[in-house]
Amino acid sequence: MNFNEAFINGKLINIHTAFIGKVIAVNENIARVQPLTYSKNVSGELREQTPVAVYIPRNIKVKQETITYMTGLNSSHTKTIIVPDIVAAGDVVYCGVSERDITTENLNGKIAKPTRHHDINDSVILAVI
Repeated sequence: MNFNEAFINGKLINIHTAFIGKVIAVNENIARVQPLTYSKNVSGELREQTPVAVYIPRNIKVKQETITYMTGLNSSHTKTIIVPDIVAAGDVVYCGVSERDITTENLNGKIAKPTRHHDINDSVILAVI
């Protein structure tokens, strides 16, 4: 591999798009997630990825609950409904990586100059698997 190919390959290796991970801790709306995939370094060696802080959107996890309600004096009806649940340690999640920096300033609606692109530290939980 020549210099140009190695340079381009090195850049491509560090572009992240999405990954599956396991939640190891939760602090309010940020989860510490261990990616369950390996990455390759420039020389092609596999390595375990380090845990990353991932943003948790509201109501990303749901659960089913059964409720019973009265429909008359001597009758009731039971129904299964879907309600919000809390992301917890041990959950397996699918995370998307933002194209740009999503630091706290950006998440709060303020505009900040982008400092990085496709960085795994700019991840958001898209689904709980």
